[in-house]
Amino acid sequence: MKKFRFILLTFVICAFCSSSAMAGDDFLERGFRGMIDLGGQYGFGDAKDNYFIQSSFTGGYQINHMLFVGSGVAPSLSLFDNKWRDEVELGFVMPIYASIRCDFVNSTISPFLETRGGYFITDDSDRHGGYVYAGTGCRFNKFSLSAGYSLYIQDGWTGHFAGLKFGFEF
Repeated sequence: MKKFRFILLTFVICAFCSSSAMAGDDFLERGFRGMIDLGGQYGFGDAKDNYFIQSSFTGGYQINHMLFVGSGVAPSLSLFDNKWRDEVELGFVMPIYASIRCDFVNSTISPFLETRGGYFITDDSDRHGGYVYAGTGCRFNKFSLSAGYSLYIQDGWTGHFAGLKFGFEF
């Protein structure tokens, strides 16, 4: 049921953005583009009762009006339920990733899809592994709102997270 709600929310955001898009000639010009995001994620599956407060900094190159490629880091504060100690602990997680983003409309309002892939490190030297993110959202001039799914893969553990992000682009 949660997956259905997530898919429905994604569809509504994209439909709203597509119908609200205004014509613009050269909003997404070729060249450097940077993005800063702030959001929260909640875990499910193996990561139930785990949460992230996440910021991300992505820089790269806008190849054409639709395609952006870049890389970045996402320093995150993690709140996780330590089942062995019966308490909630605070930790630090930082994914380092490559990013591809597709903006569908070249205007001040545009829906987009984004994927990220890379490696995450933590404040615990024994806990690190693979990182994948897929999200969709809408850009409003220089601001964006998006929803996404993150997957953290580590030896013997797979963390599934869903979340929302608010962003600023420059």
